[in-house]
Parts: sequence; C-alpha cells; structure tokens
Amino acid sequence: MAQTLEKRPDAKPQNGSLNTETSWTHSCTVASADEIVAFAMNLRTKNRGHLDHEVAVGMGYRTIFAPGGMIYSFIEEAVTRHAPRVVLREINLKFRNPLYAPALVTVECTVTNKDRAGTTVLVKVRDESGILAFGTFRILEPLR
Repeated sequence: MAQTLEKRPDAKPQNGSLNTETSWTHSCTVASADEIVAFAMNLRTKNRGHLDHEVAVGMGYRTIFAPGGMIYSFIEEAVTRHAPRVVLREINLKFRNPLYAPALVTVECTVTNKDRAGTTVLVKVRDESGILAFGTFRILEPLR
C-alpha cells in the first residue's frame, strides 16, 4: 500500500506527547482488488466476500471489499507515524460503508480528551465515496 502522512504544522507532538489541540491526517492508497485479497488471505479470513468477486456480488456488494482489519491497520499506522512511542489501547469503531479498490483512504484523527487513563482520539476513515468508519480510540503515552 502506498502511504503518505500529512500533518498540520501545529500538530507535532512534543517528545511523543499529544495535547488536546492535536489533529492530523494520514493517507493510504489501496491500488487494486488483488491488494485486498492478499491482505484478507494474510488474515486467513473466512469471509469469501473479501476474496471472490462473485461471492461479494451475491452478498449484495459491488465487488470484493476490504476486511475491517485493513481499516484498523490504517488507523494504527496513522497513530504510530504521528506519535511513534504511544500504545494503542482500545478502539471502538462503527463501519458505515465498504472499502473497494482502487481507493485513496484518509484517516482523520483529533485528540478530544486527555486524562490519567490515557488520551482519547476521535477518528474518521474515509475514501472518495464518503465515510467508511468512525469512532474513538484510547492511547497510552510513554512515561517521561
């Protein structure tokens, strides 16, 4: 997957730390259905809609669609590229639309709360057709 990272200049973490005004985006390209199939096979998915066009169409999809794990991997990369020393602790996502190839996927992250239990980040994952998934995740930051 070809991937690029875009950050707002004012959003750079200080010593790996995030403040409540931090937001950033991360973009990934899913070039082909073959890329989705390879990812799905690596996950050992049992959902044939990730692997076979005819099965996906029979399920009501346009074609082969990406597994949710691919969306999670984009989020994880968006976090670790922005603040490499944090630990992704929990994630709560709602999937809205399937991801088909080819696509430019953008992960938008905004810190909404920071407390002793960690940092809460609002996340939206979208492609050219709209929102694919949205939710929150919590991260733990390194001790200083």
